[in-house]
Amino acid sequence: MTYMARNINSFLVFVLILLLASIAGITLYYQAKYVSLSDNYTSKIKEINSLIDELQLQKSKVNETTSELSLKAKREQELSTQYVDVKTTSEKLAQNLTSTEKKLSQTKEDLTTAQKNIGILNTQISGLQSDINTFTIQIAEKEQTIKAQRSRMDAALSKISGFRKDNTTATNCGSVLDELESKLD
Repeated sequence: MTYMARNINSFLVFVLILLLASIAGITLYYQAKYVSLSDNYTSKIKEINSLIDELQLQKSKVNETTSELSLKAKREQELSTQYVDVKTTSEKLAQNLTSTEKKLSQTKEDLTTAQKNIGILNTQISGLQSDINTFTIQIAEKEQTIKAQRSRMDAALSKISGFRKDNTTATNCGSVLDELESKLD
């Protein structure tokens, strides 16, 4: 009878060790997965911030170009009043107007491109945020599963310790072990 109880105790210790190893393995796996996701998220945020800085730099260049264009236009107006020959002045103004219109259309194209890039970045940000939310939900579900498994294991351990205290017969142990095995499965 003691041989059977010893075998049952050895089996339960083996099952306990197997459960602990499984929980440790699952915990390490999800911790590594979380660290990987966190690093990925951080790198994407850095990329987005660098793109935003680049867009701001481009915007400042556009503003600088616009101010330079307006400054040039003022200077040209002041110089045109000093010229005596109206024909020469009108030719120069016509040339400057064509050049300014080309620069303006180029600036509009640059602005349109920058706005499209901002839209693409906003779409990427919302996609990344969606991924983060999905992973957060998955982590919470896994943590709940781990808690449930721990509570089952604690209940089984308390029953085992209760049996040891009560010093019950082998037949009672056998039926209780069958019950515990079915609960653990």
